[in-house]
Amino acid sequence: MPSPTNYRKILGQKNNGQIRKEQSDDIMNQTWWEDIQSRVGYLYDYYHDKNITRLTDMKSNEDDEKVPIDIKFVMSSSQTYDKDQVTFHIQLRPGQLCNVEYYKEVFEKQYDATFPIGLYIDISDEQGIYNRWLIVDRANYNVTQFPTFEVLRCDKVFQWIINNTKMQCAGVLRSQNSYNSGIWTDHITTTVEDQYKFAVPLNRDTEKLYYNQRIIIDNKVLTEPRTWQITKINRIAPNGIARLTVAQNHFDQNIDYIEKDGNGNIIGMWADYFTSPIEPSDDTHKDIPIATIEYLGGTPNMKVGGGYKKYSVVFSDEQFRSGSWKYFIRETEEDPWEPFSDIMEITDGLLANEIKLHFGLDKDKTSEKQTKDYYKYINSILKIKYETDDGIEASLDITITSL
Repeated sequence: MPSPTNYRKILGQKNNGQIRKEQSDDIMNQTWWEDIQSRVGYLYDYYHDKNITRLTDMKSNEDDEKVPIDIKFVMSSSQTYDKDQVTFHIQLRPGQLCNVEYYKEVFEKQYDATFPIGLYIDISDEQGIYNRWLIVDRANYNVTQFPTFEVLRCDKVFQWIINNTKMQCAGVLRSQNSYNSGIWTDHITTTVEDQYKFAVPLNRDTEKLYYNQRIIIDNKVLTEPRTWQITKINRIAPNGIARLTVAQNHFDQNIDYIEKDGNGNIIGMWADYFTSPIEPSDDTHKDIPIATIEYLGGTPNMKVGGGYKKYSVVFSDEQFRSGSWKYFIRETEEDPWEPFSDIMEITDGLLANEIKLHFGLDKDKTSEKQTKDYYKYINSILKIKYETDDGIEASLDITITSL
């Protein structure tokens, strides 16, 4: 004879545990606003951020790009002088589903992230002022009924240069355990070994941060700001967040640049600003482009007489569009872009969206004079462009460098 439990399975009835869970969920929802920790947060990502350099006083309820969500805001640890800032958790309502329409496309599909990890959230303090936080991880993967997520207060706007473009992104600076005095001295040299780490949302712009890239992280000071070099990149734990370790480097007044406004206030701190003959431009796009040109390695640069470099056109909707590649070059900022491909070897890649370029023909195929002519293009800018048959364009500026 079937047991009562088997009868429930046969009849599709709920067991006592399932009933109690639903009752707990109902009680939680009914009493939600009785809890002093309950409040409304506002979710958004980097591409829907209208004020990328603002960290506090966010005016969130006036921003139609931000998505409201009910949360409970819980402190999970205290702060001491020699440790990092306070850690907080947010708890969502029972059964809360993803309410950010672009999250699946931008985070889940691309990076296998779990909602809402990787998003910014504006949370009000006791005075009602909204501050920017970053959702960095799930606090307990074993708790499914009342899931909580770890949030860290954004305390820095990180600035770096990629492809001659000035990029900025709000994130979290954290201390890094170091077992040395901050410097290392051998028989010949002394080097600085102070370390920090920081976290930013993972997206198509922050994923371009690369090993050994230099970045200035400091208060807005004029006396030799502290420059750092990326020594470690973690983009998989957790998915949706880029965590980077940096070691202290040296400020170089010949290539680094402190940008000021008309009143002398510092508005930008850029490492490697003058390494390209073309002055870096401001980042003007905030929407994910339909088509972009991607490449392997830290930079898209090509070396005269170096190996082949592969470039790929990528479409955000993952639908390949047929088209053609074009190439242009200019030697100075004043020079117009001119059609150019006569001293490059151009071959197709393994896939339809790929191209491989080699700047400077094979030495066996060129005269000594032709070889010398190649080197006059060092520090010139090569633009490659992909134009689809239906009018979509993607382009990339490449600096020609020496071996």
